[in-house]
Amino acid sequence: MAKKKAKEVAGRVVLGMTKGALHVLVTVLFYILVIIALFQLGKLTYKYAYQITGAVTVDEAPGKEEVITVETGEGTMDLADELYEKGLILNKYTFYIRAKLNRKTPILPGTYTISSAMTYDDILTILAGKTLDT
Repeated sequence: MAKKKAKEVAGRVVLGMTKGALHVLVTVLFYILVIIALFQLGKLTYKYAYQITGAVTVDEAPGKEEVITVETGEGTMDLADELYEKGLILNKYTFYIRAKLNRKTPILPGTYTISSAMTYDDILTILAGKTLDT
């Protein structure tokens, strides 16, 4: 009887140790996944923040040129869609935000030649009817 009771106690001890080890393992895995998710979120945030504030281009100079026509009353997002579809900008949403933050240069109706080697600021300068300072 004492041997049977000792086996039960030993079994409970092993079961408790296994549960404890599994708990530690699951907790460690959870925190590793949280750290990986935060790291990926940080990279994504940096990427989009840099596109909004940095000097990004699609291609190296000279790039490809496309003719863009801005109609009277055309929205900034419509323009961003067109620029993105023609491969002149990296992301239509970051361009839209950059254009909205850049209130110094309003976008004017007209026909413009835009290059994929231009930065967002260069494109906005051209769309404001100004020339680029070289």
